[in-house]
Formats: sequence, structure tokens, C-alpha cells
Amino acid sequence: MATALDTAEFFLALGARAGTLDLTNLKLQKLVYYAQGFHLGIFDVPLFREDIHAGTWGPVVPGLYRHYARLGQAPLGAPGYDASGRFTREQRGLLTRVFGVFSPFSGEQLRAMTRNEPPWLQHERTASVIPQTALREYFEARAQG
Repeated sequence: MATALDTAEFFLALGARAGTLDLTNLKLQKLVYYAQGFHLGIFDVPLFREDIHAGTWGPVVPGLYRHYARLGQAPLGAPGYDASGRFTREQRGLLTRVFGVFSPFSGEQLRAMTRNEPPWLQHERTASVIPQTALREYFEARAQG
């Protein structure tokens, strides 16, 4: 099974190929959230094991956040490694679609979007883990509609 870091590195590689220069830690957190959510909603299994928390700035994978925190709000560069081998063909297709749909939005826009969605809204007061069941239910409906 891939990790949240593998997912982030895959997005960074897509961004590097596309010439996307605004992949910050904030934006990457939201892309990873959407990847996990849609993967659960479509395939009924998680893409990665790490929990997503309802943080102040929206959904966040704490370990992934800490990994890139040293760069502050600066755009992240090319990936540190090629994560594509960690994913199946179907997963790579899903990640590419998630990137295509959500990467045009800024990190701030994605933060606002995720903070208006039920998985975050239902858990933000306690800053708790967003259960995979909540993600699955919400994104299953989004994938179908």
C-alpha cells in the first residue's frame, strides 16, 4: 500500500511535468485529502493508511505536513523520488484526474472548499481524525453525482 508521502510525491511529479509552480504544503494536503476521499468512494478501500485529521486549516495528514513544513509556505519543488511504481494503473489514473480537477485551484481556495464539506465540518470542533467511513460516504456520493 502506498503512503500519503507517495501520494504527495506523485502529485509533485505531475506538477513538475505540467509546470505547476504553486504546489505548497497547504495545497498538497488538500490534493492528498481529495485523492484519499475519491479512492475510498470509488474503490471502497483506502489509498494510504495514514489518518486525515480535521485541522484548523482543513483536512491534514500530520506526518505529511511535518515532512514539508520546513519549506513554510513556499512552493514545493520536484519530487524527491519517483512514486509512480507504488500505485496501480487505476490508482495512477485516479490521481491524475484528481490533480486535473483540483490543481487549478489555489491552496487557499482548496482550504475553503474542504472546510465546507461534511467530513471536515463534522470533526473540526474536536480536531479529530476524519473517519474513513465519513470520507467514503461523502466521496461515494460525489463520485456518482
